[in-house]
Amino acid sequence: MELKQLKRFLTIAEEGSFSAAAAKLDLTPQALSSVVANIEKDLGVRLFDRSRGGQTALTPYGRTLIRHAQAQIHAERRALEELYALRDAGGGTVSVGVAEAFSRHVIAAAVARLHREHPDVRIRLYEDYTETLLEKLWRGEIDFLAGSAGTPDLMDSKIVVEPLYARDDVVVARKNHPLMARKRLELRDLQPYTWIVPANRQTEQQVIIDAFLAENLDPPDRFIWSDAMMTGTYLLLREDYLIMTAPALIGQTGQHSLLSRLDIERPTIRRVASVCYLEQMVLTPAAEMLIGAIRNLSKDVEGAQPLGEAQKAHDRGARMSVGAVA
Repeated sequence: MELKQLKRFLTIAEEGSFSAAAAKLDLTPQALSSVVANIEKDLGVRLFDRSRGGQTALTPYGRTLIRHAQAQIHAERRALEELYALRDAGGGTVSVGVAEAFSRHVIAAAVARLHREHPDVRIRLYEDYTETLLEKLWRGEIDFLAGSAGTPDLMDSKIVVEPLYARDDVVVARKNHPLMARKRLELRDLQPYTWIVPANRQTEQQVIIDAFLAENLDPPDRFIWSDAMMTGTYLLLREDYLIMTAPALIGQTGQHSLLSRLDIERPTIRRVASVCYLEQMVLTPAAEMLIGAIRNLSKDVEGAQPLGEAQKAHDRGARMSVGAVA
């Protein structure tokens, strides 16, 4: 299929009818219908269901094609940006997703270094949960992801995973939390408190519950499920709530912060901070430079547990299939 066909297919999907899409594309509905008929003939599947009144609905085949069409169009955009940058003596573009497992100090220092050495490079940063950013990666909206290698499969694609270091989650609360002044806390000390857990990761709530059950303790029964990072942080600052989170979200040891780690080792999850990119994607020079800076700076992350060379070599060749959300 040609990119022009894919763009017209996406316009129909976005507008919800052939007539509206035709008007936007300055075509007749008959011409647009012919384009779709040719695509459907080539693929041997029906992409749209048409209803009375001219409205269209995507079939399962159409919904699948949308993801591939978006990836192709974003790939074309990136290629054109790089070519124009070379033509105009500019530095190109790099788009990176930053997820919770990665130290913000590493990303900030790597971005600053790249900008200092190559000020013409256009840098775009997106911050979110790994799951959301993997979808952006699959669609071609970002060049690579700095996140956790342990994320479940999301979609039908191959992703190269390069692990850099590992860190264990910590239990965090506001600095004036009643437990903050106490040393060598036990899990039973945490029983009365409310926990904030990710809404899209029920497995993390289960990790907390399992830690209590392993010590024959009643697990906490008060949870707030939230994927709103700013609101969740505000709740933590106002209330005596707890959260199990990557150390990257509260800063390095010794940094002044309104949130701090409790003196307890459990519950926890080990997160492997990794650089992830699509197997079939040719990384731009700007993306390669930024990944190189991230690699170098990751060697000095405070509290990180380095990965053995043998493990790195094994994991670097691993491929992560992206398909059903856990």
